[in-house]
Amino acid sequence: MLTKEEKKNLDGYCECGCGKLTNFNKYYGPIKFISGHNSRVSPMGFCLKTKEERSGKNHPYYGKKFSEEHRRKLSESHMGQVAWNKGKELTEEQKIQISNILKEYYANGNEPWMKGRKHSKKSRKKISEAGKGRVSPMKGKEFGEVTKKNMSIVHLKRCSTKKYKKMFSKRIQNYYSNIENRIKASCIKQGISREDWKGFVSQEPYCQIWTKEYKEFIKERDGYKCQNPDCWNTNNVFIPHHIDYNKKNCEPNNLITLCNSCNSRANGNREYWKKFYKNIILEKRI
Repeated sequence: MLTKEEKKNLDGYCECGCGKLTNFNKYYGPIKFISGHNSRVSPMGFCLKTKEERSGKNHPYYGKKFSEEHRRKLSESHMGQVAWNKGKELTEEQKIQISNILKEYYANGNEPWMKGRKHSKKSRKKISEAGKGRVSPMKGKEFGEVTKKNMSIVHLKRCSTKKYKKMFSKRIQNYYSNIENRIKASCIKQGISREDWKGFVSQEPYCQIWTKEYKEFIKERDGYKCQNPDCWNTNNVFIPHHIDYNKKNCEPNNLITLCNSCNSRANGNREYWKKFYKNIILEKRI
């Protein structure tokens, strides 16, 4: 293993003639050219240009692609090499430094390079294949309380914008415009399989006695309170709930007053809630 002093002695000058020193690479030894200085098109003139003058369409390799053979050779030459930062972790000081640099970068009006762009189907497929079998770095880990709070604040800010609300609304409308998606949602709410689905429950008529006065009678009986002992108390709107989910069965012992939130919760896992609220009615001996 060479020391830093020995490596410095092996450093040479860039062969393009710019007069700058090149670095020593632990795999290849002394480097002949500084990155970007080995252009075949007027090397000396090219490397003396500014970054803006030699970027984009002005770059001699702009629009050119490596051949399949060239790419294969590059791939083979890198096989077995271990990344210099493998297994290393950034110190807190380095993290803060990187964070400050990025903040300053984006504060100056710069945008992420992928903003507004979309991956092609071919690119998405490659990314998907490359990620298969990999274990998530967050598996088995939990976010800290500070991280959770920061994520919550960012999410709430994003969701409260008119642009996001409009986009989300449009996405929901597009999703439910497909009849199969609506049937799937109906099956989940009813707690049944697709084969057992008979129709949309919300379109079925109620019994004849299901009037405003009758609903008030049920709510008055229950003291205008949500009868769920585990109520989250996030809603003050109360609704008579059909325990067996049969809208035509309006018997008093099949109805219980719930808040809007608990009524929505009862749409999932129906068998559980059916037994749960039936027991409450039996205890009250209604």
